[in-house]
Amino acid sequence: MPGVSIAVRDQVIVGVTAVTLLVATPGLSQAAPLGTRKFQMPSGNIVCHLQASGGSLRCDIRSGLNPEPQRPCDLDWVGLLLSRSGRARANCASDAIPARDPAVLQYGRRWERAGLVCVSRRSGLHCWNYSGYHFKLARDDWRRWYTP
Repeated sequence: MPGVSIAVRDQVIVGVTAVTLLVATPGLSQAAPLGTRKFQMPSGNIVCHLQASGGSLRCDIRSGLNPEPQRPCDLDWVGLLLSRSGRARANCASDAIPARDPAVLQYGRRWERAGLVCVSRRSGLHCWNYSGYHFKLARDDWRRWYTP
């Protein structure tokens, strides 16, 4: 690159090399795209799906809700549901979200769609809606709260 200092030229080469590695290395960037309806945590223990009917986010935890809610459930406590404007609630269901290769939401990455946001952390999944209702879902515990 004539007329370009060595330091600038080296920075350009390093930048192009880094971009080439990201594009050419399969599996290196597996963050769920903002448009995906379904994603999973890197452990595979939590899978979430934005339901077409009603627009609620359903997050199932394969290891089960711990502790289980006190109210009766004739089926299984599979995870949590969060609507666009209401409080998260425990989900009693007979089915599970089909695990057909959902995108992986890597730790520290964010998913956002239809007024709902989730962040993947090693400590668990943290999701909220624009109305201020939150939940945390993890292998060892789960909780819900409101932040105005």
